[in-house]
Amino acid sequence: MSHPSFYAEDAFAYVKIYNELVIKNIEQINDYKDDFEKRYWDGNTEDHFYYIRLRAIEHALDYKATGKSPTGMVMLNKDTANIKDLNEKAWVNQHAKMEMRIKELDQEKKELNGNIAKYEKLLKESHSREDELKNEVRRRDRALREAKTQKINLQGVYTMIFAIMLTIILLLSWDKFG
Repeated sequence: MSHPSFYAEDAFAYVKIYNELVIKNIEQINDYKDDFEKRYWDGNTEDHFYYIRLRAIEHALDYKATGKSPTGMVMLNKDTANIKDLNEKAWVNQHAKMEMRIKELDQEKKELNGNIAKYEKLLKESHSREDELKNEVRRRDRALREAKTQKINLQGVYTMIFAIMLTIILLLSWDKFG
C-alpha cells in the first residue's frame, strides 16, 4: 500500500490541530471528531488531510485519557496491519512501563509506610514527653504556690513576733518612764 503524500504544511496542521484540541476536555474533542467525520469524510482513503486531522484528534484524546503525549512517528495512512502491529508494540511497551511504574509506586508505598510508622512512633514519644513536661510544670506550679503560701505565713509570723516584741518593749519602757 502506498503512503499518502506528506508535506511540511501537513506537519504544521497536525501540530496546530493537536495543540488546539489538548486544551479542550474529552467531550469537546469527541464532539469535534464526530462533527469533523460527518463534515469531511468523502470515502477517499488516500486523503492525507483527513488522516492528519484524524490522528491529531486521536492523539489529543489519548493525551486527555492517559496524560501521555504522542512520541515517535505519527502514521497518517490507514495501513491497518502496520497500525495493528504498532498498537500491539505500543501496548506491550506501555504495559511494561506501567508494570515498572507500579513496582516503583509499591516501593515508594513501602517507604512511605515505613516513614509513617517511624513518625507515628516519634509522635507517641513526643506526646509522652509533652505529658511528662506538663506534669513537671504542674508539680513546679504547686511547689511555687506552696512556697508563696509559706512565705505569706512566715511574713505573718514575723509581723506577729515584731508586734509582740514592740508591745513588750513598750510595756517595759512604760514601766521605766511611767
